[in-house]
Amino acid sequence: MKKQITLLIIDKDEEYAHGLTDTAKSHPAFFDAAYVTDGASVLRMLEIINPTFIITDFLMPGFDVMGFLRHLKNSYKKPKPFVIINSLTITPSMIKSAGSHGADYFMIKPQSYSEICNTIAELADESSVSPVTPPSNDSIDVKITHFLHCMGVPAHLNGYNYIRSSLKFAIDDISTLDPITRKLYPMVAKKYNKSPQCIERSIRHAIKVSWNRGNKKVIYDIFGVSPENACHGYPTNSEYIAMLADDLRLRLKHNIAI
Repeated sequence: MKKQITLLIIDKDEEYAHGLTDTAKSHPAFFDAAYVTDGASVLRMLEIINPTFIITDFLMPGFDVMGFLRHLKNSYKKPKPFVIINSLTITPSMIKSAGSHGADYFMIKPQSYSEICNTIAELADESSVSPVTPPSNDSIDVKITHFLHCMGVPAHLNGYNYIRSSLKFAIDDISTLDPITRKLYPMVAKKYNKSPQCIERSIRHAIKVSWNRGNKKVIYDIFGVSPENACHGYPTNSEYIAMLADDLRLRLKHNIAI
């Protein structure tokens, strides 16, 4: 692969930024990479490295990310770099605001350095792909699998497969969740030749088992509560599937990594 990408990394965690820079420099798709850990150095480094890609944390002390995006969009003299927001938390409001100011892609920490570099390389190769292109079934399956892994749902439980199918149905047609007992359970039951009551019980058991096993940061971002601080225990089946389906639809629409 021909080296072509020049990357500027903006992140307050110097160890993280340094590790990502070193990985990018050794990756065959990258020509050069540099990082800054404070807002005061960003504009100077922008001129020095002339990046084709910028990856920045959304929350940087002393650095107005939105103002920086406006600068790139409206005042930067050279071709605007492809800007990736890379943050521990990405909410719909953040996506709407950052996207309107010129952010091109969103990623959620943590991901390995090599995964990030590979994603950037793929984005460089796919620059002609429209952001509204519907995701393929394969990409949906992969994201659902990774999502359920993050949520701590054990793959050996029957409820794992039932939740997978429920999410695919809900992503395709949100009305299947209204109400869940009338449409979604019968649809999943028909697929697996089980009773709706069996589907409901198995999903409930999978949620109960997974609730304290999953990635607490991901769970908090989706449900707004940490498992250990949930006053009413784990969510109902309909709440769980509806919230996961909403989050997945958002990620698929905006091509956000999990």
